[in-house]
Amino acid sequence: MNPRHPHSRPRALAGLLLAVCLAAHGASWEDGPLPPRTQAQWTLVAAVVNGVPMQAQQLRSELSVQQVLTHYESQWKRLGSVQTGRQGAWQTLSLHTERLHLVLQVQADGSGSRGLLSQAQWRDVRRDFMPAEMPSALRTQVNQVTETRDGPRRSRLVTAQCPDGFEITRQRMLAHARAKGWTVVTDQVQRKDGARHWLAAYDAKGLAVDIVLMQADGAMSSHLTLNFIDSPT
Repeated sequence: MNPRHPHSRPRALAGLLLAVCLAAHGASWEDGPLPPRTQAQWTLVAAVVNGVPMQAQQLRSELSVQQVLTHYESQWKRLGSVQTGRQGAWQTLSLHTERLHLVLQVQADGSGSRGLLSQAQWRDVRRDFMPAEMPSALRTQVNQVTETRDGPRRSRLVTAQCPDGFEITRQRMLAHARAKGWTVVTDQVQRKDGARHWLAAYDAKGLAVDIVLMQADGAMSSHLTLNFIDSPT
């Protein structure tokens, strides 16, 4: 997809939270075999989440929850002390080593099970993970910054809460875009499903910026998603 094409950008906005990159990462990960009759799909590869290198896979298995847990517990025991737990319907395993933090969440799914397996290289945390392009005039409570790469293209996805609400946040973003000389590609305000939505996209001198702002009716704050995409030169 070309982020500069005016017809492709609105489709990209709808999929902001599905940003996944397939680039290889040079650091070492735990790479054990899958359980029998189990399929895995990457949801994060070579990602950096809040400064921490991470990767994650979704699992679909014909095995029961306990069989999947037993498979991974037997593998992880050689690395250290495995902790078990429960989060609602999910049963969990976790392991903290000198270089990795591993978490497995599994729950029943029909006659089998489904889960999420994630790894974090906690020793390689970056302190400067906030994009420099974040507007300084915005009052935000940043929840997560996810950096991914797809070949030469880098995406930095920021999700945040904005206590000033929908219109104040939108006007500050518009003022920032004008001051920086960003070119408008898409600018739509709409109301649906009991909420106001602002979908915007800009070309910013070699950088594509996608914006989704949403505030539910009656809410005091708004939810902001910004995606900064470095355009290949």
